[in-house]
Amino acid sequence: MKITNPIIMGGLLLLSPLFIKAQDAASLANTYTNYAQMFSNIAPQGTARYQAIGGSHAALGADLSNISYNPAGVGFYNRSEVSITASLNSLSTNASYINQTYPDQYTKLTIPNFGIVFANDNQNGDWHGAFAIGYSRQATLKTTFILQGTNEKSSLLDNAANSATNRNISPTDLNNEFDNTTGNPTSYEGLFYQGYLIDPGANNTYQNRLDATTVTKQRVSFTSDGKITQWTFAYGGSYKNKLYLGGSIGFVGLSYRYSSALNEKFSDKNANVTPVVNNLAYTEDYSASGSGLNLSFGMIYRPLDIVRVGFSVTTPTWYSNISETKDASLYAAFNPNMQNDNNGKPISSIQYNLNQQIFDYQLTTPLRMATGVAFFLGKKGFVSADVEYVNYKGMSVGSSDSPASVNADFKSIVNPEFKNRFDNAFNFKVGAEYKISGIFNVRAGVASKANPYKASFDKQDLGRTILQISGGFGVRTSDYYIDFALVNSSYNTGYTPYELSNPNNYYSAKISNTFTSGVLSFGLFF
Repeated sequence: MKITNPIIMGGLLLLSPLFIKAQDAASLANTYTNYAQMFSNIAPQGTARYQAIGGSHAALGADLSNISYNPAGVGFYNRSEVSITASLNSLSTNASYINQTYPDQYTKLTIPNFGIVFANDNQNGDWHGAFAIGYSRQATLKTTFILQGTNEKSSLLDNAANSATNRNISPTDLNNEFDNTTGNPTSYEGLFYQGYLIDPGANNTYQNRLDATTVTKQRVSFTSDGKITQWTFAYGGSYKNKLYLGGSIGFVGLSYRYSSALNEKFSDKNANVTPVVNNLAYTEDYSASGSGLNLSFGMIYRPLDIVRVGFSVTTPTWYSNISETKDASLYAAFNPNMQNDNNGKPISSIQYNLNQQIFDYQLTTPLRMATGVAFFLGKKGFVSADVEYVNYKGMSVGSSDSPASVNADFKSIVNPEFKNRFDNAFNFKVGAEYKISGIFNVRAGVASKANPYKASFDKQDLGRTILQISGGFGVRTSDYYIDFALVNSSYNTGYTPYELSNPNNYYSAKISNTFTSGVLSFGLFF
């Protein structure tokens, strides 16, 4: 499983179609390339047996995990089966930001896999096959962390001023980004402009209300939850127990949400200077849901009884509609007698909500191909190895929810960035199983998942490769099986509270993640 990077907050607001043309192109590209990568970075959670051997299943068969990875494996079934898997997951994070580190943790119970296989009772003849239906969790989009630090370089106010300047919007037009009916601004920059937190300068430039000597104590809290699931219908057939062919169709469901808060408290290096703004709080609540479709095709060939070679291809998942909503709010308190409203009356604080932003769009995820080989030690066990190719550069977005001209702008801004920001990736998996006694098996595996970001777009040099180490055991009789796996994954992610034109003027956090799962599967043959 992969907990993917949360998107950069502050200025990267989701926009309704009316404002796509006005949005800073760099912010728009950042937002939707990050979302696309998050929703494409799947790591199917199959049965305990599948996870114990590192997910190395391209050349193996007769496991419900095969139906979405290599459906040719369904052709190995010569009797029917029903199976269910439960997983207890624990994620520990250590977030380092401006020389301070804070831990966080969560634990969650999930049902990542269940399904049923109907095998053909007639095993006579050259051809026989089986039909399978299964549910699998393809990704868990859950994370939580806290950042704290003292920032002497910048504030979120710099981001708001920077974003307004990049839009080249006049003060009159920015002031008009206000809904008189709701009493709320309709743009991110408008929140800060209406709140007396950024001021206009010459030639549609903007500055914040802080002095260069201001010191900002920052605290960020971020919590996300979500999942990508798939219902798969697969058929696999065998020809003379040598060649196995299969295909499947997958119906994908996506749900994701996050809540974030950035709090800032201002002081000045000069004890005799009082900042105009005492403190602020900026919050975001985001949700997305969607549905999609993909197809998988695979083959496994057994040239010798002790060797199997497999190959599979999974089309991109075509999300026909991802529906997003975002709410944001801003609160700021001013120091006494430091700020007046437009009528000259002193004010102590402001609070605005951003009009809810709604947007629907389509997403095409990467094409995936996998090949693998398995060597069998008679009936005592096997060793398997897979290589998976993921075409991240092939991702794309579009929107039929927008006018044609706005949709064209959306695609022309975002789609070229997939090739600019990402490399195609290769993932590696190795696993083994050994039968200790007639019914008792032990298993182990290791997997490495590559960082898809180009070095030029991964300035933090985090080392984002995911290393997964797993092991397990199981009991398998003629009537049932029980399998257990313990899976540990370690990886780094990054988080940037906000960005500025000058990368030397803001900080990013490094988040070290350790994800551990205890997985239990139970199956019956019938």
